[in-house]
Amino acid sequence: MKNGNSTSLFLVNSKIGFVDSSYDSDTFFLSKASIGSSAKNVLPAILWNTIKDNESFNGKLTLEGTIKQVSVTKTIIDTSELVYCKINEVSSNTLEEERLSMTEQIAQIGFFEMDTETEQILFTKGACKILHLEAKGAFYFNDLVTLIHPNDIARVHRATMQAINNHTAFRLEFKLALHTDEMVHILANGNVKLHVDGSVKSVLWSIQDISKQKAYEEAIEYSEARLKYAERISNMGNYEWLIKSGKLIISDQVYRILDLPIDEFDGTMDDF
Repeated sequence: MKNGNSTSLFLVNSKIGFVDSSYDSDTFFLSKASIGSSAKNVLPAILWNTIKDNESFNGKLTLEGTIKQVSVTKTIIDTSELVYCKINEVSSNTLEEERLSMTEQIAQIGFFEMDTETEQILFTKGACKILHLEAKGAFYFNDLVTLIHPNDIARVHRATMQAINNHTAFRLEFKLALHTDEMVHILANGNVKLHVDGSVKSVLWSIQDISKQKAYEEAIEYSEARLKYAERISNMGNYEWLIKSGKLIISDQVYRILDLPIDEFDGTMDDF
């Protein structure tokens, strides 16, 4: 099917009144021979129902096995109902952008790409959301650095340069320097894209907000630290026996009370 194909049609009182299509007549469901026919009998059910049930519509429908961009405008003049419908091909680029956007939403990740010559960065919507950015104007690597916590700037710069110089991938965590009390932790993965001659074209990043995971980890570490402190000052220890598995979890204080080396037991009640 040819790129850029489109169809325009008018319905007059639910009948085909006009058709202008760039499709071949044997590859699409409409032709000038359809004029005067009942739209319900000629149009795919999904298209007919969309026209029938909406005063206006602008979206995507699957027609003839492929996704089409469809717009519908309905008007009443005297006793006649006039409907104008425009059907266009959806470009592969548009479909890829939509799939990427859906993937970002599901996985809570974002992507951006930095041109190594200009250092200009192009962001997806997901990346803008994670970095708390408004997608306005050109954005460069130096602009990205201003978003990073000062303690992490050197690591991010070093990982990026090493990837470019050595054609390697990288993975690192860093924090954002937002003007709020909220601390945002980012997990980043990066890799380089090459020209045909082997030189580096760009660096592709994927980023994920892991702030909740970090907060959870810190809470666990804090709880464990408080437990160990309480055990030391009270000279108490504790152990947990998982009856079903037979596994025994023993605190360090138990070993100290029994004056035994840490990990003296193999982790089972029988050994204990």
